[in-house]
Amino acid sequence: MKFHEMSFEELEEYEAELLEKDDNYALHVSFYEEMYRRIYPLARKDKENYSDYLDYVRRFLVDYLIKYGAYLKMVYQKDDYTAESSLQKALKYDKQNPIAHYRLGFLAYKKKNYNKACSYFQDSLEYDRSYTVKEYKLNSDQLYYAHLYLTNSALHIAASSYEELELLPVNDNISHLPNLKISPFYEYLSQNEKYIEENAFYKVTEKEKTTCSRDKCDELFDEREINTLYLYFQDRSIQAAFNDSVIYLSPQSAEKLRYLLLKSSVENPVTRVMDGEVAINTFIQAMKRLRDKLKECGISDVIESVNYKEETAYYFNKTCPFVVMYRTDDVFEIDEYE
Repeated sequence: MKFHEMSFEELEEYEAELLEKDDNYALHVSFYEEMYRRIYPLARKDKENYSDYLDYVRRFLVDYLIKYGAYLKMVYQKDDYTAESSLQKALKYDKQNPIAHYRLGFLAYKKKNYNKACSYFQDSLEYDRSYTVKEYKLNSDQLYYAHLYLTNSALHIAASSYEELELLPVNDNISHLPNLKISPFYEYLSQNEKYIEENAFYKVTEKEKTTCSRDKCDELFDEREINTLYLYFQDRSIQAAFNDSVIYLSPQSAEKLRYLLLKSSVENPVTRVMDGEVAINTFIQAMKRLRDKLKECGISDVIESVNYKEETAYYFNKTCPFVVMYRTDDVFEIDEYE
């Protein structure tokens, strides 16, 4: 789709059609990038009439770059390089976004680039103090992990610096320096790394929310309890399973399912607001696709519809137990869930 060849009016008309293609993340990014390019000069000339429109387009563009950027090149599979590139691009449109800095910190830490990780986690914490958009503020768990990874990054830097210091030739002019010990650095690092490994994932059921290691999550998923719905946000893909049936889900479908499992009830059903107040028909079609995917997995009739505030809404009817597993650094964190 060559959006740059379309008129502004054609682009506006195409947006409704685009919302039906909710799994094509690259298409969404390309579309909103072109819309932003067109509206930005108009907003500079006529702020009163175009600034709100520009903010609307920026919000969707940043949302796709942060939440789904890792999936742009590979269908339903994450890619760290693409994720980093997308997050960097998101910061061009929203340079103080705490979650974008937070996720870049994790990616840098994963590559053992501790200087970058330290900088990103510091920025995420600093910007979070004054950031006003709740969706991208750090919740209590994310604040904890940002501080933990920041501390560990600094310890890695300190340990590396000290090791280099010991290799330098002795200088008589600074021989008065104390005989520092490196062992405490390694002790703290070892303790923190062990904690990070053992608490890398959340495991959530109807009764409790706990943390566990990735190996433990793999074990739980491989040795599933019967008649239990599993939703597993793995490092590279997202899978749902029921008994012997396993399916792959797109990030948007998986997030809808997670929200339904953890947040919904007949009294508090899920509405189209979770999709940014899309058209009601678009929301209904997205929910139908999710229900059809669950049927492929051998489970049906667990998501029911209800009329809520004169619109169609949905809820999980709790007819089967569930287990949801996802990384503690997952940007789709449902921070209100207890």
